[in-house]
Amino acid sequence: MRTTRLEAFSDAVFAIATTLLVLDLHVPRGAKDLGSALGEQWPVYAAYALSFLTIGIVWINHHAIFDHVKAVDRLTLALNLVFLLVIALIPFPTALLAEYLQAPGWSGHLAALVFAGLMTAMAVLFCAVWWHISRAEHLGCDLERPLVRTMTRQYLAGTAVYAVALPVAFVSTLATLVLYAGVLMFYVSEPVELARAHRRQPTIPGGSLTDRVAP
Repeated sequence: MRTTRLEAFSDAVFAIATTLLVLDLHVPRGAKDLGSALGEQWPVYAAYALSFLTIGIVWINHHAIFDHVKAVDRLTLALNLVFLLVIALIPFPTALLAEYLQAPGWSGHLAALVFAGLMTAMAVLFCAVWWHISRAEHLGCDLERPLVRTMTRQYLAGTAVYAVALPVAFVSTLATLVLYAGVLMFYVSEPVELARAHRRQPTIPGGSLTDRVAP
């Protein structure tokens, strides 16, 4: 089966998920000091930016991967569907984290734990999709094996960092937010080894898998 319909459906889910995030941004009503009222909503802005950028980076990586795949099978479709199920859920823990980020007691920690748990599940499922298409020869992945191994290590490292946030959520909700922000900052740059791999790869219209992006 061709990848066209899988990519179209995936793009639609990514687009809807990012659009739903904005529904948590509200105009302060009847505020005597608009500046203060807007400032008090900083957890909403922070959660929105973090989730939007995370979904965007995952979309870039998803797009880049399937540019190097000639076909998909039923297992690819199934794995990708479960992965998209988690992507579509991201607006919920984002709203939860924004609402309870500064809440005292267990509520704030639970909100951070739900957010971290979903992000970790997203990373694990992305790795599962990548693992299958990079090893199933009948899908026609055209990447060189050294680059495949490099990308696999990178995705596994990203997943491990996401998982680290799970115990952190029990300690500090704000630290969980900062940790994920740090992951995004880390993955916007391209490491030396991937830059070298990029120069070895033939130019392919529509992008390259060698952009450093996190699952």
